[in-house]
Amino acid sequence: QTGLLIGLYGLYRGWYARNDERFMARFGAMVKNTLWIALISIAAFLVGCAQMLPALDHVADSARSRPFDFGLVGAWSMPWAKFAEVIYPNILGHIAVKNVMLYYGSGLYPGMGSPFLFSIYCGLAVTAFAIAGAFSRPRGGRLVLMITIISVLLALGSNTPVLHWLYKAHIASSIRYPEKFVMMAMFAAIIFAAQMLQRTLDGDVSIRDTAAGFVLATTLVAAVIAAVSFTPIYSKVFMKVWGQSGAFANYLVQVSRADWIVAAVRGGALTALLLTIYARHRRRWLTAAALFMCADIGVVSWELNPRMPGRFFTEQPPVVKTLRTNRNDYRVFHEADWYGQEEIARQYFSTGDAVYWIVRDGLFPMTPTGARVRTVLERDYDKTALLASVDLVDSLWDVKRSGRADWYQPFMAMSNAWYRGIYRNFEDEKKRVHGDMKKAMPIRFLEGEHYPRYYFADQIVHILNRQDFAKKLSESSYTSKVAFVSQLPFVPANGVVRSARESANDATLDVESFGRGFLVMSVTPHKYWRVRLDGIQVQPIVTNIGYQGLIVPPGRHHIEMRYRNTLVQRGMIVSAVAVCVLLALALLRRGGQ
Repeated sequence: QTGLLIGLYGLYRGWYARNDERFMARFGAMVKNTLWIALISIAAFLVGCAQMLPALDHVADSARSRPFDFGLVGAWSMPWAKFAEVIYPNILGHIAVKNVMLYYGSGLYPGMGSPFLFSIYCGLAVTAFAIAGAFSRPRGGRLVLMITIISVLLALGSNTPVLHWLYKAHIASSIRYPEKFVMMAMFAAIIFAAQMLQRTLDGDVSIRDTAAGFVLATTLVAAVIAAVSFTPIYSKVFMKVWGQSGAFANYLVQVSRADWIVAAVRGGALTALLLTIYARHRRRWLTAAALFMCADIGVVSWELNPRMPGRFFTEQPPVVKTLRTNRNDYRVFHEADWYGQEEIARQYFSTGDAVYWIVRDGLFPMTPTGARVRTVLERDYDKTALLASVDLVDSLWDVKRSGRADWYQPFMAMSNAWYRGIYRNFEDEKKRVHGDMKKAMPIRFLEGEHYPRYYFADQIVHILNRQDFAKKLSESSYTSKVAFVSQLPFVPANGVVRSARESANDATLDVESFGRGFLVMSVTPHKYWRVRLDGIQVQPIVTNIGYQGLIVPPGRHHIEMRYRNTLVQRGMIVSAVAVCVLLALALLRRGGQ
C-alpha cells in the first residue's frame, strides 16, 4: 500500500507539477519521478536486505507459495455499509463495551463475524473537510480521488468483480483480508483534510461553509433517527436489519439509541466550532477544537484498545500448572483450537467480558509461548508455515476424516506431543466456577505416552507422497516409532539416544546404534539445516512428511544439527554497506552546500 501511494503521488506530481501543457513534457516528468521512486525503493530494499532477502526466500518455502482458495482471499472483504462508519463510528456496532463485543454488523462478514479493521473512523472533522475539499477542486484533489478509488475497489474485495478478476489473473492469489486496503484512502483523506483545514484557517470561507453544511446535514439525520429510536418501529426495523431478537436485541436497541444521541451531540458541537472558526480569540478556538478532537477520537480509540488488569499479563494461566514442569522436553497438541466453529467453542467465546480470560487461560494461540509451552500441529493463522508443516497438518485431518478412532495418536508420537488439549464441558465448568467464567479453565490437557523428540525407528515404511502417507495411516496400524520415508526402506537396527542438548538454532545428540539404524528427529526439515555425523556432513532424509531422519551406522556417534540462514548474513552485509553509502552521500551533499 505504501508503494502504491508513493507511485501514484510521483505520477501525479509529474503530470501536474509542470506548467508546460505539452504531453511529452508531462510524460517525461512522470518518467523522471518514476525513476526517482524506483531508486528510492531500491535503496530502501538494500537497507532492509537483512530482513527482505530471507523473507522473500521464505515465501517460496511456505504456505504462501501455493495459491489460496478464492474464499480465503475474499474473506474479510469490506462491506458497502462500512462506508457509513466514517461519519457514524458505531453504526455497525461496538467492538467492545466493557470488554464485550456488541457488533451487530457481524453478518456483513460471512464466516468471520467481526471486521478486520475494527474501525475506519478518523474523526468527523476529517470526513467533513475531505468532503468540503472535494467540492472546491483544490490542488491534489485528483490524486486523493485516484487513491480513494483504487483503495476502495481493492478493499471491497469479493463484493465487486475486481478481486475475482485479479485472482484469475494470478495477481491476488496469495493475499488475504481485502479490507486492509481501505487504509490508503483513510491516510490520503487525513492529509487532504489537514490541508483543507489550513486553507480554512487562512480564510477560505467556502470550505468552511461546505464542511459546516455537511456536518449539519449528518447531525440532523442523527437527531431524527435518535428521536425515532424511542418508537416501537425502530426496534422492529433494527431487529430485522441486523437479525437480532429477544432480550439481548432490546439491549442492543438501547445501545444503538445512545449512539445516535451521541452522534447528534457530536455533530452539533462540530457545527458550532466550524461556524465560529473566525472568532476573534483564535487561541481559544484552537483549544476548543483540540479538546473536541480528543473527545471525538478518544472515545472510539478507548473502545478499540480494551484494557486488562496487570495480572492478566503477569500471572501464569492456572492450566499451566497441570502440565509437567520440564516443558522443553515435550510439546502440546492443542486440538481444541481447531474447533472454533463448534457449539462448545461458541459457548466459551460468548461469555461476555470473560472472553479474554478464556483465551488466556485456555492457552489459545498465540498465547502458549508466553507460558513457555511448546505447541505442535497448530493452525497456521498467518499462512507462513513451512510446506512440510502444512502437508503434515493436512495429512492429520485426512486421517481423522477417514474415521480412524485414534487418528491423533500417530501424529502425536511423531511430534513429541505428550498432551492433547480438548474442551471441558461448558456447563460443568460454569458450575465449578459458580458462573464466574473469568476463573474458568476451558481446556483440559490429556496426558498420554511420553513420546521422545529423537528416537530410533523400529520400522521404515515407503510412501509415494503425502496422500499415500495419510492412506497408510488410515488403513493400517503401526508402532509409535515407525518412520515413513520416500526412499527405499530397510529393516532398521535398534538404537539408543544417550543425550540430547538443544538451543534455538542447534541440537547436539550422542547416540548408539546396534546395527544400521534410522534416527528420527522431530524437527521440521528445511534447506538451511546442516547435519554432521561425527564431524562429517550428511544429508538428512524427510521423514513422516514433516520431520527429518538420518541413517546411522553401527556404534556410538556424535550428531550435530545447526540451522544457519546464510541469506541473513549476506543481507546484513548488504544492509550495512547500503547504510554507509547513503550516509556518505548525505554528508557529501551537505558538504557541497
